[in-house]
Amino acid sequence: MRRLTSVKQYGLIEGALLALAPFALLMAHNKAGQFPALMPPLAAFFTAGCGLAAARLLFLNPRYGKLFGWLFWIGALVGTLPILIGNPFAALLFATFFIISGFALTDFKVDYQELLTTPRAERCRQRAAGAALVLGGAVLVSASLNQPDYLEARMCFILSALASLWLLLRWVRLSQRRHVSWFYSAAAGMLLLPLLVSLVSGRTRAVALFIALLMSIPLYRFRRTAAPREHWWELVLNHPGRTLFSTFLTLCTFGALLLNLSFSTVRPEIPFIDKLFTAVSAVCVTGLSVLDISKEFTLTGQIFIMVLIQLGGLGIMTIATAAMHAIGKRLSLSQERLMSSLTDSDHQDLTRSLKLILKFTFIVEGCGALLLAAGFMLDGFAPATALWHGCFTAVSAFCNAGFSLNSANLVPFAHNPLVLYPVSLLVVAGGIAPATALFLPAYFSGRTIPLAARLAITTTLVLLVAGTVSVLIFEWDKGLASFGLAGKINNAWFQSATFRTAGFNSINVAAATTPTYIVMILYMFIGGSPGGTAGGVKTTTLAVLAITFWNNVTGSGDLNIQNRHISHYIVYRAVTIVMASGLVLLAATMMLTITQPIAPRELLFEVTSALATVGLSIGATPQLDGIGKVLIILTMFIGRIGPLTMFMLLDDAHSQTNAHYPYAKITLN
Repeated sequence: MRRLTSVKQYGLIEGALLALAPFALLMAHNKAGQFPALMPPLAAFFTAGCGLAAARLLFLNPRYGKLFGWLFWIGALVGTLPILIGNPFAALLFATFFIISGFALTDFKVDYQELLTTPRAERCRQRAAGAALVLGGAVLVSASLNQPDYLEARMCFILSALASLWLLLRWVRLSQRRHVSWFYSAAAGMLLLPLLVSLVSGRTRAVALFIALLMSIPLYRFRRTAAPREHWWELVLNHPGRTLFSTFLTLCTFGALLLNLSFSTVRPEIPFIDKLFTAVSAVCVTGLSVLDISKEFTLTGQIFIMVLIQLGGLGIMTIATAAMHAIGKRLSLSQERLMSSLTDSDHQDLTRSLKLILKFTFIVEGCGALLLAAGFMLDGFAPATALWHGCFTAVSAFCNAGFSLNSANLVPFAHNPLVLYPVSLLVVAGGIAPATALFLPAYFSGRTIPLAARLAITTTLVLLVAGTVSVLIFEWDKGLASFGLAGKINNAWFQSATFRTAGFNSINVAAATTPTYIVMILYMFIGGSPGGTAGGVKTTTLAVLAITFWNNVTGSGDLNIQNRHISHYIVYRAVTIVMASGLVLLAATMMLTITQPIAPRELLFEVTSALATVGLSIGATPQLDGIGKVLIILTMFIGRIGPLTMFMLLDDAHSQTNAHYPYAKITLN
């Protein structure tokens, strides 16, 4: 059965909507031509009414409540579009908020049994807490965006503050503490005067923030004295999807703050959005960059980027579990179940698998760093510089990040096999996952290995060979014209290995022929293998769909391979992943074509590279404006966590049902 929304979540959502609805009225405002008003006043009032209706109907009639909720969010998106286009920071905040709210609305289903047995005072307390959070957050966001303090905005803050105070008074009235009720009723009455006076004085945001902070005192105090409940961090740490989202979001934020330090960059005037773009690209092991990291970042900044790549490649949960094991801390049963779902490992073998991953990673990266250092020294690098470039490139290659300390990526080393082959092998090893790479000796010796590993290795080898042949054919007298036979083979192999996952290039991909461009798009969309550091829809997904296609063409019936049956549920998940990735690709490309004066062909390439966390670019990324950078940031983030999050949202525990219905007949051709 589907997961039900708890009383705490329901109360927070209702209170948040009540406090947020008045701000929809600002969408019809046009102050001194600062931004155009896309909505007439009637549409703005309708949007605000949808927010109030959603807050009221989510409990009484969830179907209509969710409908009004979506109308409210769509109206808010349309009405704030002029601000979002001109303010990348606002666009990033709104996009994050919209995604979280969308998941909350889609997954909303009331647990009536719990709701009816919960005291009304507790339900009102949660509503007041949600309203206080929104009121305080609205003040902080408005101040961070430097929005002018005009009359209409003051009125919206006053309405939101009044709604919050009303919810607070309802709670204290139902709390059966008469002295508390009288005290806060008097305090609320005293706050009404400065709140109304602020309509003229222009201090409305300060008064609203004070009210939000004042409300948090009784709410937190009586929360502490109430019966023990689930803590907020348990809501995050005990759910795989929320854990992935929050940990990667935290690391991206932390990385952006590190790169924002004065000693991380060569010049201080670099915009923060560019540093955030670099941090997200590093954490999501993408490799797209709007800055030349070899020139714009100091050695300290480059070290920060390498650490972010390493953490992003391994995954936060892998690092955390290994650290807890090292200090002797045991995981709880819920934490072990969470980690098992994230790493796709058995419950008992979790710690052993993670230790194996770390050992394999550092050994392979160390060997690759030494080989690359030797290759760089052959090209004339000083020993210390060659060693640093070797370490950075090895980490970037194994994590399939595609970052390079050379402005021209690896084009200057196109004639150096001691650079091309270590990088390509590191990319392949990281892309197929450590656990799968350890099966390679058994695979080539003909022994039986797990089906998932066999599919990943076979598909990877087929793609590598097909990619090499394709590049040789399409670029023989074009991009590879300046090389001899050995050089053509070396660079064709190198690009075949990096097209899908890494983003390194030894030839000018911007000048590639149209057939090569199509191959690159296809390979980037496919990506690496499950459990590896690469993105994309994964090689096993392609293999399952290819087997399904062939079985349907030949009429073979069930999907059986290597004495194993592939269930229809796996096929459904493979189709879902491809469809979801395709929809995100289409949506991001369309939004970029609307907002960016760049050729659609180039934008499609950049979006595919960002979504699959590849990092190849044909020159469009540095041309992006603020809103374009935000869209690519969101695409990289979704590409890094999206497929895993989709797996967990489609988990059997949430979606299975015992009902059986008659088969439907649908004509498909």
